[in-house]
Amino acid sequence: MNDATRKVGRRSWPRRMLNRMEVDQAVFFAILVRAWQFVAGPVTVYLIAKHFTGELQGYYYTFWSLINLQIFFEMSFHNVVFNVASHEWSHLSMAPDRSPTGNDEAISRLASLTRIATIMYAISALAFALIVGIAGLWFFRQEAIQPQFGWRAPWIALVVLTSLAFWLTPFLTLLEGCNQVKQLYQFQFIRAVLGNLAVWVCIPFGASLWVPSIASGLRLVCELTLICVIYRRFFGTLLRSPKRSTLSWQRDVWPFQWRMLLKSCVAFFNTNIINPVIFHYHGPVAAGQMGMTWQVLTSLQSCLRCVDSNPSGPIRNAYRAARLSRTRSHLLQTHFDCVGGAVGWQCRLLPSGLGVIAYSIPVVTTAA
Repeated sequence: MNDATRKVGRRSWPRRMLNRMEVDQAVFFAILVRAWQFVAGPVTVYLIAKHFTGELQGYYYTFWSLINLQIFFEMSFHNVVFNVASHEWSHLSMAPDRSPTGNDEAISRLASLTRIATIMYAISALAFALIVGIAGLWFFRQEAIQPQFGWRAPWIALVVLTSLAFWLTPFLTLLEGCNQVKQLYQFQFIRAVLGNLAVWVCIPFGASLWVPSIASGLRLVCELTLICVIYRRFFGTLLRSPKRSTLSWQRDVWPFQWRMLLKSCVAFFNTNIINPVIFHYHGPVAAGQMGMTWQVLTSLQSCLRCVDSNPSGPIRNAYRAARLSRTRSHLLQTHFDCVGGAVGWQCRLLPSGLGVIAYSIPVVTTAA
């Protein structure tokens, strides 16, 4: 090899350093998403504090807290889709035209999983729109003094757009389980940047409570572009009727779905219950103060995830485990061990979340 060829083939020192740290492109974009959340969070908080009144802030943050009730309707099925798809993808590969190729049995089972997930998420999204939408209208109507700004139309629009994005969740999870991690994290980074830029532009122009709907609508457009345009051949193949073996939800899915559901329920009560409680007992102003504080803490948490040794380690380990395993029992046993540890940590964190609630209510009362 001559000097010219060696010079062209030599990688830059930042890239060599990342390779030595075992940071590939997928992990790099995962870190980039966390870093952007850390940078964008304080900017959003500043704009909200400057342009939103205290009452408006309370409605804004409580909107997002109630929207996170989708955890209960999702029933952690996305974790099941990811693990099963990873197992089946060990026999498959992606063709240049982004269509799955390989073992026909694996393609058939993956298609069966796609159909089950599509139907289940469609039912869950519809239930979410009806139940959470009506519950939110009832919850905000309990406020003794109604605000001068309108909140009903923004709330309904947010619920509808979130429901549509909720229905697309299994498609994104399938891509992640089918080893499209780099492309998916790159897409998530672009979506996050576009979403934050749209929010930063809309807040000063008086979008008020329409800001969450605008952010959700932009997210929906981006995800539809990824699914219906970029990976249309991939999902076109998987949405066809499976020709060979199929999956059984009761036999192949539910045995470890309920464990992940337990983890998700604990996570909701550990983080998202605070704002609605304060809103109900102390009003929107106190809820806005708590919501803004919580967003700052979330940005700091993103920073801690950035400096973690490997923020995408669980994802990479899941792929490694899925490729090494050739039997479903080994995959399920590995998943049970991971879930047991995750639930244990969530149960340890639950008292801290309840402690924050118990501590914040007297403090807010004193401040008022």
